[in-house]
Amino acid sequence: MIDQLKKLGFKDREARILDYLFKHKSCTMRNIELDLVIRQPEVSITIKKFKDLGWVNIERKKCKGKGRPFYVLTLNESKVKKDILDFINKSIKELQKVKKELKWK
Repeated sequence: MIDQLKKLGFKDREARILDYLFKHKSCTMRNIELDLVIRQPEVSITIKKFKDLGWVNIERKKCKGKGRPFYVLTLNESKVKKDILDFINKSIKELQKVKKELKWK
């Protein structure tokens, strides 16, 4: 899946994180950092981008007792799939238009 996402224009980091989110129904940013060996700022930037697209839901959870809260990420799979398919279909239409325009008589 990572290679296919990269062919669609995703950066390597974005493709790896999206693939991870598809495989894990819920996780934390720390899980992504450790499992994919990606630095925290890069994970945060990518997750923010996905959140802005409506692809990721973020739920704040409190730790038992004292301690910092943490955030659980869940992927909005249907939105991601719809958006990617829409992008592919739009690209196909644009390429067909260019192909038609390039035909020589």
